Parts: sequence; C-alpha cells; structure tokens
Amino acid sequence: MHTIDDLMNLWPTVAEFARDIGIKPTHAQTMRVRGSIPVEYWPNILAAAKARKLSGITADTLMKLHVGAEATS
Repeated sequence: MHTIDDLMNLWPTVAEFARDIGIKPTHAQTMRVRGSIPVEYWPNILAAAKARKLSGITADTLMKLHVGAEATS
C-alpha cells in the first residue's frame, strides 16, 4: 500500500469506504483525488478497518501514506 487510492481500494467501493467512516461518497472521492485524508477521519478509518478485519492499517500506515504523498507533490 503506497497511496490513499491503494487504501481506499481495500474497500469494495468508495461508497462503502465513505459510509464506514461517516462521510458522503463525494467527500471520499475528493479525498481520493487529492491523495489526502484529513487526520480527523483517521480514527474512523482505523475502526472501520478493524471491523472489516483489514490488516496493516494503522496510524503509522496512514502517516506514511501522507508523508509519501507530500514528498511526491
């Protein structure tokens, strides 16, 4: 997993990702295009990943995805 897109692709659809973290699908799509998810949503992502039994998604993972995105912008 190297990008926010990779992270979101762990969910069946962007709409399901959005529902799981409590946002509208259009907001999730905007995050995907920007390659960035505001930190305020990270706890919801971690909880949703745990509920879906998705491994490898930690706060450290989210941080690395964002640091990597900033380094390439």
